[in-house]
Amino acid sequence: MNVVIADTSCLIVLDRIGQLLLLQRLFGEVTVTEAVRDEYGNELPSWVHICQPTPSELLDELMCRLDRGEATSIALAFFTPNSLIIMDELKGRRTCETLELNTVGTLGVLLMARQQGLLPNMGEVVDGLRIAGFRLSPRLAEILLQS
Repeated sequence: MNVVIADTSCLIVLDRIGQLLLLQRLFGEVTVTEAVRDEYGNELPSWVHICQPTPSELLDELMCRLDRGEATSIALAFFTPNSLIIMDELKGRRTCETLELNTVGTLGVLLMARQQGLLPNMGEVVDGLRIAGFRLSPRLAEILLQS
């Protein structure tokens, strides 16, 4: 993937569990929209770039159905060839699927990091996710722990 676009929830969750740098270690650079930056609310690291989607009918439609961060992220991914969007929210993921976008969730990012040897202790990660209030089913927790 040439461009990795992150929605807000990924930034918040990884920040809360002390793993925001995983994004840089996995992808080098990450792109967010101004809406995601505003929703995140903290200062972004230098490896996070801000880019706005082109105004379009798609963006207008998405803004009517999704929150601003999700809508702008999906529109940016749609108009960015070879992009990967990190999206957790079900409604947003379904929209990405309909638009045939390459999508991964925060848990997928964590699995990638584990596979690359960047997360030696998944038990701490799973505990951190639970403490941070990330909705994690017992089945998904087991998958993470066994990875």
